[in-house]
Amino acid sequence: MSEADLTEVDRAALQLAIDLTLSDDPPDPGCVEQVTAFLKKQPWFEVASFCSYHQQMRRLHLRPWQSPPCNIVYREEAEAILDEGPQPAVNDPSVDVGDSQCARLTITMLDLGVSVFHPDPGQAVSARRHAAAQGRA
Repeated sequence: MSEADLTEVDRAALQLAIDLTLSDDPPDPGCVEQVTAFLKKQPWFEVASFCSYHQQMRRLHLRPWQSPPCNIVYREEAEAILDEGPQPAVNDPSVDVGDSQCARLTITMLDLGVSVFHPDPGQAVSARRHAAAQGRA
C-alpha cells in the first residue's frame, strides 16, 4: 500500500500510532529517540507504518514470526492466508496458529471499518462492536 491509497481513517490510525509510540507507558526512551529522529529524516508514512507495526506487535503480543494486521493490509491477502489449508482451533494453546489469527483479525477490522493500521486492533474492534450493539455504528 502506498501513502496515496490511504483513507482518512488510515491516516488518523497511523498518526495515533506515532503519538502512542512517542508517549508509550512504560516509556521506551530508545524507541522515542528513534522515532523522533525518523520523523526528521524519513517520510511520514514510513515512520507511521513503523509505529503501527511496533504498537500492534506489542498490543497483540505477537511472536516475531507472526504478522500484525498492518502487514497483511488487503482482504485478498488475508483470505489467501486462511485458504492455505485446514486451520487449527484458535483457542488450542498447544498449536501455534501463526498468521491465521491476524488474517481473521484483518478481515474483521476491514468489515467493521477499522483501519488495519490502528495501533490497538483489539480495542478498536471491541469499541466498534460495542457502538454497533448500541446502534451507533
